[in-house]
Amino acid sequence: MEVPEAAGSLLVVDDEPFLRDAVAASLRFLGFEDLELDQDTYEVRRDGHLIELSPTEFRLLRYLMLHPGRVLTRAQLLDHVWDYGGHGSTTVVATYVAYLRRKLARYGPDLIHTQRAVGYCLRQPRAGEAGPGCGATGPAARPRPGPGGNLNHT
Repeated sequence: MEVPEAAGSLLVVDDEPFLRDAVAASLRFLGFEDLELDQDTYEVRRDGHLIELSPTEFRLLRYLMLHPGRVLTRAQLLDHVWDYGGHGSTTVVATYVAYLRRKLARYGPDLIHTQRAVGYCLRQPRAGEAGPGCGATGPAARPRPGPGGNLNHT
């Protein structure tokens, strides 16, 4: 097996998704943009701020971080995060994505994007895009609390 190389915030190991996922899953820290996830301590930080997540929210974020830029179907998320074996409701996925978005958005732009009628992806907003949808338009960044709680527009 080749030694993985870090390329920005993505892990590159051949072109084999399975191999990349196996290597990433064995790492203690996962990172994407200003988001850090510690798999040993179950801590998540965004822009240096500790974010409290439920165990399900943590598993959901972890799975999204293992597949950055890839649209994951609601069925995939149910299978890998909830382990329902295809018998759960996709409504639970939408609910937990909303919980996770709300917690992460306190410290930066939305990184979880909706692909209508398909699922969700973890990526930076595209230029001219706002909100959680993959095809939305408008300002790309939301106001962010800065030092002292003041809102800084980025």
